Amino acid sequence: MKYKKSNDEIMNQTNHDKFMSYFIWISLIIVAISIPFPFIVKHFLTDWSKSGTFGDTYGALNAIFSGITVAGLIITILMQRNELGNQKKEMQDTRREFSINRITGVIYNQLERYERAVENLIIINNNEEFKGYDAMFFLDSQKQTVFYGLGTTEEEILQETRAKNVIAMKLYVSNDKALHKFAMSAYNSISAVKECLYISELNISEMNDLKNLFFRNIGNLQLSRIEDISNKYLEHHKLCKDDDFMNEYGLDSGKISLANIYLKSISKFRNTVITDGSLAHVKKNWQREFGDHA
Repeated sequence: MKYKKSNDEIMNQTNHDKFMSYFIWISLIIVAISIPFPFIVKHFLTDWSKSGTFGDTYGALNAIFSGITVAGLIITILMQRNELGNQKKEMQDTRREFSINRITGVIYNQLERYERAVENLIIINNNEEFKGYDAMFFLDSQKQTVFYGLGTTEEEILQETRAKNVIAMKLYVSNDKALHKFAMSAYNSISAVKECLYISELNISEMNDLKNLFFRNIGNLQLSRIEDISNKYLEHHKLCKDDDFMNEYGLDSGKISLANIYLKSISKFRNTVITDGSLAHVKKNWQREFGDHA
């Protein structure tokens, strides 16, 4: 198999050839000056009793040949400086690659942790038990979406929203402990990924790519259920401002308030797009969330 040089090796060879070319050209120029120099001196200064011996004329060229030595020294320094710069870049690239590999390892470890949280999730509805991914599929099948046509009035939309919200909230409130346990475990997994990204020296693109890698592996179905639980909880609180709704359908939504805090934080991080302008802000919010432990 024929060996193929890397880009860095090609660049180093190019720089080396460039500096050697400089040195050769400088040397040739100096030599070209040194050869006719004594003859030029003899031509203009024919009285050697005044100008010195012919051999002494070549002695004046010592400075020129010393110039070649100085030129070689300068070229050597430039080459060493270039090599040091390449070594520094290689060290930075190696450290970044190590950081990416380390965070990727954390991501897959936390995905396994998240998978265990899903496997331990148990949802009970009408004395029927759904566990693990079956629980997720069941929650997805029970999603309550409000549909309305062009002629639908605001009152009709409100009534349907109330009815759909009550159906969803009854299911969530009756499984509050299971949802709380799942939400806390999922939140801890995602917080570990968030911490690794925010304390790393990765660039913006790498941070977003790794964050998206984590959430792509979770999948849209589960993420949409996480968002739906949180949204239905917030929707219920808005509806409870209506006394009639509160008296007729007011559920003990406080049972899933802690679960909502965790789930809302997960959705917020998923929808966060890290940019140069927002990085300092999201890091500040993360530090505020974790306090002295951030």
